[in-house]
Amino acid sequence: MPAASRVLLAWPDPERARAHAAALRRLGCEVEHAGDGQRALELAVLRPPDLVVASRELPLVASGDLARILSANPRTRAVPFLAIPGLPAEELAAAAARLLPSAAPASGGDLAGSLDELPLHDLLQGLAQNRRTGRLTLSARAPAGDLLLAQGQLVSAQCGAARGEKALHRLLAGRGGRFAFRPEPVASAEPLGPLELLLLEAARRADEGARLLAALGGPGACLARGAPELRPEAGPAAQLWAALARPRPVPALLDAADAPDLELLESLVALLRSGAVAPAPSPSPAAAPAALAPAAAQALARRVRRESASGPRAVGTVAVLARDPGRARAALAELRALPGFAAEPGAPGRLGLLGRLAVPGGPRLDLCLVPCGDEDRPLWRLLGAGAVGALALEPGLAAPFAAELDAPNLPVAESLATGQEEGPRGAAEALLRVLAAAAREESP
Repeated sequence: MPAASRVLLAWPDPERARAHAAALRRLGCEVEHAGDGQRALELAVLRPPDLVVASRELPLVASGDLARILSANPRTRAVPFLAIPGLPAEELAAAAARLLPSAAPASGGDLAGSLDELPLHDLLQGLAQNRRTGRLTLSARAPAGDLLLAQGQLVSAQCGAARGEKALHRLLAGRGGRFAFRPEPVASAEPLGPLELLLLEAARRADEGARLLAALGGPGACLARGAPELRPEAGPAAQLWAALARPRPVPALLDAADAPDLELLESLVALLRSGAVAPAPSPSPAAAPAALAPAAAQALARRVRRESASGPRAVGTVAVLARDPGRARAALAELRALPGFAAEPGAPGRLGLLGRLAVPGGPRLDLCLVPCGDEDRPLWRLLGAGAVGALALEPGLAAPFAAELDAPNLPVAESLATGQEEGPRGAAEALLRVLAAAAREESP
């Protein structure tokens, strides 16, 4: 069993929990404790463990309900779940050891490492040769993203708002960073194509794309509409023209249409040469958002301590609402400007931890991404319980979320949506509005 195996221990009795945790740590496990089923659900979804060990007498969310919810969630459906009565600690640890990842060959377990030492091109070939199935997450790099493989074949790629081959080409063009591969079930899907052909095509597009980008003035170039009579009427060129309602940098324009980046760059070069678009001055960088006032930060810390059962090192939660995970990935660029904010490694999916904020002079907060499709409503009360507020990245989400939580006074704010071409803006300022409102409610 790998020493780094992580166990989530969901046990309501603190004394028994300490004994069980000690026995699990003697196996070399890292143990995270939750005193009730609601907290266990939150921790499991935010940071999926290698094993959940739960008492059959869990409060708030029963162990059977917890098992069903985790098995239905794509992030946790592969996590083993052990619900047991009051066994002695050593017997519990022995039962857990049988369910934890064994010291099997590396080809069958988790993988992690540096993309400087093992480039993505070679990593994908190795996963294909071993017919691996699971999720490959790329982090600590630009761009970050996720790839899904089924029996060694690429079936999905995600990079920011891009999907499919468009996302794959961007990820292969990136340099450095970290990777983590975790086996997990992958829904049946058509492969993106033969891997060798995908890799060769990505290399060709990277070379050609670099040439076209240089012709536009480089990645920092900004473009604006040119002669109105030259407006294109159809295809990617028309989508790019529509996105240029105001001057835009080239990288933002590449997110404005679903076409592959190379085709969009070819269209932009053609539009530039025809006079339909023209170079524009680069916009001035936005000022960094202000931090909370000291008194507000202290009031917020009091509120988090009051509403939390995790003791003096209480961690609060802010629900981040979005139907499209691409909105959350776009918002991260602004949230990173906040003092004390650290993004969670890897690209966020539909649900999970987006990042953590250590409010200067105040509490620590987890920013938890809550999916907001109609089918996700049963999860809202569980995922939003105890949240100090909600940040909506799309319009029309805050009110139904607060109503579902039966919390009409829940502090909420919406970032400024700018349409599909760019995602939300003002996410950092909106988050600060949420925190300021939560602090005002706590102030005497």
